[in-house]
Formats: sequence, structure tokens, C-alpha cells
Amino acid sequence: KACRLVQLVLLDHVIVGEPDHYSYTDAGDLKNLEAIEGQANGKQKKEPQPYAKADQIQIRGNEVVSPLRQRYVRLTPEEKVRQEFVLHLHFHYGYAFEQMAEVQRTQHGRRSPKADIVVYASPEAKAARKSPILVVECKAEGVDIHPRDYYQGESYARAVGCEILVMHNHRHTAIFRLVPGTPGEAVQIND
Repeated sequence: KACRLVQLVLLDHVIVGEPDHYSYTDAGDLKNLEAIEGQANGKQKKEPQPYAKADQIQIRGNEVVSPLRQRYVRLTPEEKVRQEFVLHLHFHYGYAFEQMAEVQRTQHGRRSPKADIVVYASPEAKAARKSPILVVECKAEGVDIHPRDYYQGESYARAVGCEILVMHNHRHTAIFRLVPGTPGEAVQIND
């Protein structure tokens, strides 16, 4: 019985801690061992939950967690890129979730431009509906970065008076300073 318990603990650790390092037979053995242990102890064991690192997106079937909307949303190639970039902004650059918003629309009607991600100077600036400091337009990984492909992000940024536009497609991130004027110009400020 002690050997079974040690094997159960080891298999549980491998499955929960490192999901890439177990086989289906290990998972089947774990379920069998859990059932045996549960019967011996007179109680049912819970299924182990997959290990999710805080800085990685969480996918469940055809849904992905949106930390800004605090719910699961439909998983599309663009949505995956968006959620990964939200986590990158939070964990790499230190922006709080409370100072960011997703799929933000300007206040100019139903057909007004929207931005994938907007970042405000602070949560208070977001609550006061001040201009964001960054507007991020995301596209699926296969979409190359061309300003014409990111029109809605640029349009949103100009409508709210934001000077920095970030265009991201998972393979590449381009940062532009928007020059005011009609027509305005977008000057890339990174390589």
C-alpha cells in the first residue's frame, strides 16, 4: 500500500506540475490508483487540475480566460494573441489589470472605432475616462504588421488623443508615435 501511495503522489505531481512529461498510460494508472486509494479510504478523490502558470493564458476547450473581462471568452487566433499580450503587459511591463481595458470603443456611436487593448496611466485615470497612454491593436500570428491592417487601432488612438500605438501579432511588435494632423502620420519608433 505504501508503494501505491508513493506512486500516486509521484504521478499526481508529474501530471499537475509538468503536464508535458506524462503519458496517457500514466494518467490511466493515476485514475486507477486514485480509485483504489479512494475505495480504501472510503472517499472519492478529486480529479487533478492542470497546472497553470500565472503568466500563461488559460485555455479550456474553445475558450480562453480574459483577466480584464474576468471571464472565459471564445478562443480565436487573434484572441489568443490578445490575451498573451495582456499578460505580457502585466507581468513584463508591470501594468496593473485595473488600468487596462479590452475591446474598448470610443463614445462616438455604434460604428465608432474600437481598440483591442488600452492602457491608462492609472486605475484612477481609467475610472475618470481620461485618455489612454497606449493603444494596442492585435492581429493573429499570421497577419503581417502593416499600418493599413491596423486601421481600427490607429483610428481609436487618434479619436481619444493617444499618441502611442502598439501593433502586435505574436511574431512582431511595432510601436508607432501618432503625429497629429489631417491626415495624420504614424512614425515607427522601434525596429
